[in-house]
Amino acid sequence: MASHARGLAQHCRPHCLGLGALVPAHQAVGLEKRDDQRLQMVCVGVTHAGFPVLDRAATHAHARRQLALGQACGHAPQSAAPGSKLIAHSWMGMTTPIRRPPRWSKKTDELVRHVALRCRPGLQSELAHWIEVSPRFATFIASNQDKVRKKLNTCEDEEARLDVRAELLVAYLILADRRFDLSFEAYGARHLGPDLTVTYRANQRFNLEVTRLRATGDPDQGRLASVITAKVRQLPGDLPNALVITTRGPPITEESLTTAARLLKAHTDHKDDAFFARRGLRDARDFYAHYVHLGGVFVLDEATVPARTVFSANRDARRPLPAEALARLTTCLTSASA
Repeated sequence: MASHARGLAQHCRPHCLGLGALVPAHQAVGLEKRDDQRLQMVCVGVTHAGFPVLDRAATHAHARRQLALGQACGHAPQSAAPGSKLIAHSWMGMTTPIRRPPRWSKKTDELVRHVALRCRPGLQSELAHWIEVSPRFATFIASNQDKVRKKLNTCEDEEARLDVRAELLVAYLILADRRFDLSFEAYGARHLGPDLTVTYRANQRFNLEVTRLRATGDPDQGRLASVITAKVRQLPGDLPNALVITTRGPPITEESLTTAARLLKAHTDHKDDAFFARRGLRDARDFYAHYVHLGGVFVLDEATVPARTVFSANRDARRPLPAEALARLTTCLTSASA
């Protein structure tokens, strides 16, 4: 250590520690002479192998107290936990692995794999996020996992899976309010019926049919009228019903929905049976018999943050939605994020 201190005093560079120049036990004091230096003492007395001495390998001491450490780190690499990732984190020139926690719990992972195994990773991650942040939605999926699995796995393409995603999104948003309870396909999957049956404050019940407006152009009034016509035949007459249309396109206003309703009324008044037959109904009379079961239409636009929701009531409805439940439902749908 004396030689090291003297080197610093003579403005020499510091030296890194090593084990390459250990002095054997009981070696006498040795002297070493260099061409440009006087005789210097290498060691004094007995040096034990457990303590490092100067190995004369020069290191560079930079400003701001930064040390250039060229030696490899002797620590053993950490092993990653199942489902976690190791991230390389650099500090003072050393690379340290940091364990990243798993994205979601094992229970959530098993549930998502069961119901959405054939879905793309993005949809799986979104579904897992909803399950993690909403225990009520997690219970809803677990209780209806066979139905959800069947709907997702029997889809013919990605567009059809996105239609199912719209149904699950609406369920997730509604269950954020504890005053609501949901049943999924309560009328049976083999029968035409709404997607969700909603119970508000345990005594007010109504149905929601969910559909997605696919991105095939601007949603003009004729297109909205066709969507409404195709869905009214799934609405039963024993409870109030509403249609929820999700979209990510140009905004649909309440005026657009009102104009679409007027267009449907014009087709009905003129007995345009061909128009309704092309959309799965027998004739104009058959359409109107189902149309009176529709209490109103929601439009949920996911392209805005927060989501924009509009509602247009059906003036011809025999069973309108309860006013308080309607207000709470609108609040729930508006909480969606893009």
